[in-house]
Amino acid sequence: MSGLNILLLLSLITCASCLKILGVFPFTGRSHFLIFEPLLKELSRRGHEVTVMSSFPLRNPPPGYTDVYLPVHPGGEDMVQLVAGSRWDKYRSPISCKESTRHRCEFLLASEEYRDFLLVDGKYDIILSEYFFFNCHLTPVVKKFKVPYVLIQTTPLMPWANQWAGNPDNPAYIPNWVMDYSHKLGFLERLENTAVWVFGFLYYNYVMVAQEVQMYLKYAGADSDYLYDMMRNTSMFLVYTHFAIHGARPFVPNVIEINGMHIESQKRLPAVSMPYLIISRGLSQQNNTINLIIARKVIEDYAN
Repeated sequence: MSGLNILLLLSLITCASCLKILGVFPFTGRSHFLIFEPLLKELSRRGHEVTVMSSFPLRNPPPGYTDVYLPVHPGGEDMVQLVAGSRWDKYRSPISCKESTRHRCEFLLASEEYRDFLLVDGKYDIILSEYFFFNCHLTPVVKKFKVPYVLIQTTPLMPWANQWAGNPDNPAYIPNWVMDYSHKLGFLERLENTAVWVFGFLYYNYVMVAQEVQMYLKYAGADSDYLYDMMRNTSMFLVYTHFAIHGARPFVPNVIEINGMHIESQKRLPAVSMPYLIISRGLSQQNNTINLIIARKVIEDYAN
């Protein structure tokens, strides 16, 4: 066999290695975990070893998928007022978040299940975790395992999260996630949007971070400098948005939109007869135009 043939044969040989992945998802909103679940299950099906800390263990986990149960906070999760409440509720949303996250973080960090996991010897290659108002669950885990980590957001990026990714965030044309604006802002809307953005950004960096530091010192012994550096070392943000719904905006390469990731293979609607078709807007207030387009498309599909 000639040298060229040997070279071609060797080029056909591929090598793949599996990762040990740790998923940390302490937020006990079921709708959030429904977005992460398909990703975690698919990673397991592809041969990776996936360990998931959450309050939603799978009934029939695939091979290589391990659940670590986290207790549910007795207060439950109610964030509807932040996006569907009054104007005043939207303005004071960071204040509401502060109290909510304090109770949830203290409950989680003091829980036996979470503390026991941090005592177990193990090695992981990467960490996947949700960011939703708080990161108290992530800092002790990252400090222990010292591996790259990816954050997933089920909402548009928080105003203060853009700084961690170096992502541009201009309130002159990017609506704040709690406001009911489209991507076309008038002067007064831009003024209000900027005021809400500035308040949220400053409140997080000077009030909520101070609260997190106190909890780290109490439960995890992490210093404030480590906290600041850790969030800026995030390798990637996966954001559950789409330009068709939330408007076009700039993203740096390590911020990736993943809207629709949880949708499984399509199934045809059953043949039923109904006099009316009800279309729900859900909690999103930024989709007046897209609702009309979707409604027309659904009606056309039903007609066919």
